[in-house]
Amino acid sequence: MLGLRKQVSYLLSKGHSDAWWYPIGMALDEAAICRERDATDMVEYMGLLRVMIAGVMSEEGSKEATKVLEGMIAEAKVWPPRNEM
Repeated sequence: MLGLRKQVSYLLSKGHSDAWWYPIGMALDEAAICRERDATDMVEYMGLLRVMIAGVMSEEGSKEATKVLEGMIAEAKVWPPRNEM
C-alpha cells in the first residue's frame, strides 16, 4: 500500500485536502489526472521558455515572443489586473 500512500500524499500536495478519505480507485484516478496536468504544464513552460530565449537572440525572435505573450495574455484575460472594486 506504499504506492497508494504516495498517491494520496501527492494529492494532498495538490490541494486535495480530503484525499485520505477518497475511495482507492478515485485516489488513483485523481492522482493520474494531476500528474497529466503537471506534465502538460511542464510542456507549456518549456515551449514558452524556448520562445523567450529566441526573443533574446534576435529581433525576429523578439517579435515572435511578443506575439506569443500577447496571445497568452488575451487567452488568460488576467493582465493588466482589473480594478473591480
